[in-house]
Order: sequence, then structure tokens, then C-alpha cells
Amino acid sequence: SGLTRNEFYATGGSTITIDYSNIDQAKSTGLDLIGANMFDTNPLFVAPGSYDLRLSHQSPLIDEGLTLGDINLDIRGVARPRGVASDIGAYENSTDPEALIFTIL
Repeated sequence: SGLTRNEFYATGGSTITIDYSNIDQAKSTGLDLIGANMFDTNPLFVAPGSYDLRLSHQSPLIDEGLTLGDINLDIRGVARPRGVASDIGAYENSTDPEALIFTIL
């Protein structure tokens, strides 16, 4: 099992609006990427080499997501947001012991 990426395609000179995301801008040549709370930074995952893509406690993506009332759990079932806003990504950062257990299917 491996990870798949979310990818998008547009012709050069196009403008794409992406909100509340972390995008590698260096790989987006010829595109104008705009949006609210858009980052181009190392997300500081816990252990990306072993597919642990939870955000470390030092991640700049913590509390930077859009909080939606009908999406109140992360991929593990942990309540979100835990801070002033939801975290960007599938995992809400947490120090709760039950939130630190996860399974890769």
C-alpha cells in the first residue's frame, strides 16, 4: 500500500484558487495559485517515512484550516477543532492518548 496524491492540472497562464491548503509552489510552474490561508511549507509530519502523516506539535498547519460545522471529526474520529480552528489535513493535532492511535488500511 502506498500514498496517493491529490493532483490538479491546468494550462499555463491559468489562475487556480485553492483555500486552506499546503501546496508545493515550486512544482506549480506557470500557474498563478491564489487563495486564503494557502501555505508552501514543510508540514512537519510526525514520521512521513513510515506514513505517519499526523502533524507534529510544531507544525505551522495547526489551527490554520477552515472549521466546518458538519465536519467535526478527523479521519480517526478525533473531535475537531481542538484549538481556535481546525488543522489543515486529515489529522487533527492532539495530545490525547486515544487520539495518538491510528491504523493505515
